[in-house]
Amino acid sequence: MRQFIGLRAKSYAYDIEGAVNIRSKGVQGHVIRNHLTFNDHMRCLFTDDDGSDADDYRDKEFDASTGRLIA
Repeated sequence: MRQFIGLRAKSYAYDIEGAVNIRSKGVQGHVIRNHLTFNDHMRCLFTDDDGSDADDYRDKEFDASTGRLIA
């Protein structure tokens, strides 16, 4: 085993003689195969970027009211 990166209990990646294996419970298989890389795990572990730059969209015109339904 050349490198091991464990981000959480069930999310890790390891490199054994050039063969990279990535395990991440709760993530669909095609995402692991096609989108996650060993370098993504390295970047997540060793940089300060928390990845929480998501946009928050809210409707200022929305007005919620309650009422009584008579059946």
